Amino acid sequence: MKILHINTAAERGGAALIANRLHLWQRAAGYDSRLLVARGESDPHKGVIALGERRERFLLNVLFYRLLGKEGFLNKDLWAIIQPIIDESDVIHIHNAHGYYMPDDVLLKLFCKPIVWTLHDFRLATGGMASPESSKLKGKAYPIEWIDRSRLRQSFFHDLVKQFNPILVAPTHAATKQLVEIGLPANNLHTVPHGVFESESVREEIVRQELRNKFGWHKNAHIFIFASSSIDNKQKGFDVFLRAISKLPTDRKWVAYVIGGDADRSKHSVRRLGVNGVEFTGAIENRELIECFKACNTYVTATFSETYGLTVVEALGQGARVVCSDLPVLREVTCGQANFFPVGDDEALADCLRTELDVICDAVRDHRAANIRFRFSNQNMISSYARLYALAIEQWASIL
Repeated sequence: MKILHINTAAERGGAALIANRLHLWQRAAGYDSRLLVARGESDPHKGVIALGERRERFLLNVLFYRLLGKEGFLNKDLWAIIQPIIDESDVIHIHNAHGYYMPDDVLLKLFCKPIVWTLHDFRLATGGMASPESSKLKGKAYPIEWIDRSRLRQSFFHDLVKQFNPILVAPTHAATKQLVEIGLPANNLHTVPHGVFESESVREEIVRQELRNKFGWHKNAHIFIFASSSIDNKQKGFDVFLRAISKLPTDRKWVAYVIGGDADRSKHSVRRLGVNGVEFTGAIENRELIECFKACNTYVTATFSETYGLTVVEALGQGARVVCSDLPVLREVTCGQANFFPVGDDEALADCLRTELDVICDAVRDHRAANIRFRFSNQNMISSYARLYALAIEQWASIL
């Protein structure tokens, strides 16, 4: 079976990490899998094919989208070059189709093949916002457009689903339920948890201390981690985290490391409030982020909306404790094994952080991590998608 994964990128962002991992794990398991990305470099050894969209063209595509609401307006010639690869594939596995790179007529042509579409956010359902919660924040929703055409785009997407009956996948039952409430047909939706871990082994205390020494972290300090690909994205809740962390006692030894890019506004907020103990690392490789999860005490996310919560799962699986927004999806992926606070409530988050400072020994840490690693294993994801690929091919054959 020839599988073609399609996504915006192969590295940055949760969708990219999941798409790339699934693709590589499938290749290791003997599948003929390839990953087509809009941005990045081709790597024949890893089966990665880059569309070849360079920065200048990307910026023009962003402009066309914001002016005219047209995705990938200048990329039709690039997709024409890729068409033979699409034609020879048995299954097309779409991840993120937005990101200024895929014209609507190209998306329509993809439906000439059996389709499995993993919904890493709510873009397909809403026609506009990647998260329904974005409208409650005073920041710009992504993808940004200057004239709201979400109703027209939503109608286009939903008509595609009705006409071609693709397999749609959400990573949690909570996200599946929300997608149905927004208007996607329940019969098309399947729930497949993202695979994150390749083994059930968890960190040992000696590894934790070695990593702390490597990073130059204080041996006995309580280490908080806040991580996002875009710290300034209001949906990720850094402002909530900052207000909460500023309330912690100054006579306790703690440090909060903020990991990720796009943090200029957030750095300014830290300076303006005069909060000590908050350090920005900038963007780092995912491998290093995993090491940070292994070495820290507590991972914190104040997100306003999630379809999955990849970093929460990764942190728990590395043995870190987790404090997170009380969202149904995060209740689900953590199996309730986290310290929850009401969404956007910095006072409640501060109380949770004070509680974390009082934790001396976490006796069930390794047991909790092992359970998470088994539940979100790569083998479970590979086998689940194999069944869905077969179902997509069977349904497509019945239409012909």
